[in-house]
Amino acid sequence: MLQFSENDCLWYRREASFFEEALPLGNGTLGAMVWGGATKARIGLNHDTFWTGCPSDGLNKADRDAYLQAQRLALDGKFDEAQDVLQNGFCVGARHAAYQPIGDVYLECCAETVEDYQRALFLREAIAEERFVADGVAVERECFVSYPDRVFCWHVTASAARDFALSLTSPLLSDFRVSADGLRMTGEAPLYSLLQIRRDAKDESVEGKRGMRACVQCAVRCDGTLSQDGARLLIKGASDLYIYLSVETSYAGFDKDPQTEGRDECAIADAVLTAALAKGYDAMRADHIADVSRFYDRVYFSLGSDGCAEIPTDERITRHNGGKGAPDAGLYALKFNYGRYLTIAASREGSCAMNLQGIWCDQTDPAWSSNYTLNINLQMNYFPTLAVGLTEMTEPLDRLIEDISVHGRKTAEVLYGARGFVCHHNSDIWAHTAPIKGEPLYSFWPFGSGWLCHHLFEKYEYTQDSDYLARVYPILREAARFYLDILVDVDGYRAFCPATSPENFFIFKGRLIATAKTTAMSMQIARELFENCMRASEILGISDDVTADIQRELPRMMPTRLLSDGRLEEWYLGEDVEYPENEKDHLHISHLYALYPANAINESTPALRDAARKTLDKRDAPSTGWSLTWKADCYARLGDGDEALRLLQMQLSPVVPDEERAYGRTGGTYPNLFDVHPPFQIDGNFGYVSALCEMLVQSEGEEIKPLPALPSSWKNGEVRGLRVIGNRTVDLSWERGVLTDMKVYKA
Repeated sequence: MLQFSENDCLWYRREASFFEEALPLGNGTLGAMVWGGATKARIGLNHDTFWTGCPSDGLNKADRDAYLQAQRLALDGKFDEAQDVLQNGFCVGARHAAYQPIGDVYLECCAETVEDYQRALFLREAIAEERFVADGVAVERECFVSYPDRVFCWHVTASAARDFALSLTSPLLSDFRVSADGLRMTGEAPLYSLLQIRRDAKDESVEGKRGMRACVQCAVRCDGTLSQDGARLLIKGASDLYIYLSVETSYAGFDKDPQTEGRDECAIADAVLTAALAKGYDAMRADHIADVSRFYDRVYFSLGSDGCAEIPTDERITRHNGGKGAPDAGLYALKFNYGRYLTIAASREGSCAMNLQGIWCDQTDPAWSSNYTLNINLQMNYFPTLAVGLTEMTEPLDRLIEDISVHGRKTAEVLYGARGFVCHHNSDIWAHTAPIKGEPLYSFWPFGSGWLCHHLFEKYEYTQDSDYLARVYPILREAARFYLDILVDVDGYRAFCPATSPENFFIFKGRLIATAKTTAMSMQIARELFENCMRASEILGISDDVTADIQRELPRMMPTRLLSDGRLEEWYLGEDVEYPENEKDHLHISHLYALYPANAINESTPALRDAARKTLDKRDAPSTGWSLTWKADCYARLGDGDEALRLLQMQLSPVVPDEERAYGRTGGTYPNLFDVHPPFQIDGNFGYVSALCEMLVQSEGEEIKPLPALPSSWKNGEVRGLRVIGNRTVDLSWERGVLTDMKVYKA
């Protein structure tokens, strides 16, 4: 039987019945969901570039005059009228694209009886395995997705010869062919998702065009015989079976039409598969393990053991019950290691940035289109990446930001009459930057560009790579240039008007209103960007018109303000004007941006720090997965490890998947450790990792703070390999809650 590790292995006694029970594999580009199954094994296939749509700016209906009119109305305190103008004249653009599944591969084998079934995912090796006895025959399967060789590999062995049937399916328009030793599937993504069609959010500029093409090429090698049965490949009398799949699309770039300017996906898939066959399974497996483990082994974390290695993962989650049940110190480490594993599997150099589901999706109309949501979710996907030593895995995010900066120049010019670049709350593989058709509550929010720039400067802070800073400085500068151009006078300050605070309402004249004179988050993002631009220019020895404008504007910008009850003010409606909030426990904590991920609210700003604590306490309530972890990040920044742990334990509450996949507001953890929004959304997996990192070590400038938010129940533990600002690595160990050893060395 399989040998399990408490901290580095997920395992189960039954096959998956739902997507949220399947086990994810990936190489950043090719994603595979391993459902298992003794008689009908299923592998779900994804490719990170397979989306609906094609290049477009999404600006076909938006009206700059509506923005200017809404600005005048907001300055006059007519917030309801400003919101109506934005919704009817500005937030009317095309909707972003939707991520799509490629299809499924099935391996069938008849059996009357199945015994001793086990399946597992070994994180360090990134290999999924199954073992069982079918009709007295011992069967073993293992599979992985190779980054070095770009293929999915599946090896099946049996103690006696058996018959199998191999097939491919897809929910999309596809064509299937069977050859003497394999299968081929070609397909095409739709131009629009069902959500776009339902909301009448089509893009006139792409009418008459066609969507992305995809090709799946499959080859079989075995000690039996192969024959064709309709669309299936029959495998007779095999005890040693190898299945190889390559998946490619016609995507050639965010600005290239996938039909007329696309790659030859079938020729590429054939070439990749031919090279893999020539190399052989054993060599690919060895290179795959070496590739993955060199990243996975950079960090080690342990809180000790409660002897739970031999308990299946779904049972461990249920027994632990969010910290209310049986002790399981290893579950905290397993969830932490799983988040690191997901980054290695879903974001590699040359791949696309991780979307709302990483790279794993089985629906043609997934929740929120499985897009890039820029008012927290995409950024949270990369919250912990630098801290856990996976700097290389941020390269896809860097490229997405660069693509967005290109498209965002036209959006800034057309919609705002401004220089620089801008993007709003949603993007996709085509680097969508315009506001989508919808409510200003989420659609009108031109601060995605500013928040994305936080990552660029933070990466420099961690790596101290001045060459990298020089490459990204033009992006920082052009993002800042846009905000400089749209600043206006608001009650004696310079501010952004109108503004919203994602995705929250206040009550005005009996209505739910999102549009204010300005908001705390808007000002905090812009201020941080301006300050980072100034720091970058000083490091690089640059002085230009943007730095001069920033120096002039920074002292005049509206500061973060307090309400009469001592909390941070989320919306600014006017001097001494307060508002009733619609949801005091809202999912977003946007006005705490300056606390986390920024570090502008810290020990040097005690009044704001106290206000942040009051604000966070007021927002504390059962919540979705990503919201729980963002709040845990903030409690960790405030030095309260017990509160941070309480929220992480809430995220570890067991959730049983079902067919409905209902949207909701209560998070938790699915049997395969995927985060529950609900439905599945991967950002909470990464938010969990970032919160745990913040609890164990923080850094500010040259100062390193060990165990700044250690929970009182974590008496003993050890962590090695966490990165901090200044290109440094930290190892820590503690006993009875007291630091016993600390080592700091160059990363």
